[in-house]
Amino acid sequence: MERSPPDPPKVSQLVRSLKASLEAGFSRVAVVGEVSGLSQPGSGHWYFDLKDEAAVLPCVMWKGVVGRQRWLPKVGDEVVATGRVTVYEPRGKMQLSVETFAPHGLGALQQAFLL
Repeated sequence: MERSPPDPPKVSQLVRSLKASLEAGFSRVAVVGEVSGLSQPGSGHWYFDLKDEAAVLPCVMWKGVVGRQRWLPKVGDEVVATGRVTVYEPRGKMQLSVETFAPHGLGALQQAFLL
């Protein structure tokens, strides 16, 4: 008797599996990038992107973490952001949940804009 192939997973099952893999594999990372698209809604959370000349990484910094920072960047600053990769399951969106910032200079994209 021939076996039929297993049913493919539902979207939620695949996203949950990807979330588990990404969050386990990237539980603590540091990355250099330029702050872009900063949004500071009334919730107190920060939403922004880190980018370089070839890619963009969506980021979040939760309100309690924002309040503990000694230094906060502005749009165009190049930073070293440390945190953990998370996946927001309802949207299947990967993001970096930032825990600390450190200055790394003026971003190349911002420098080009100023010239």
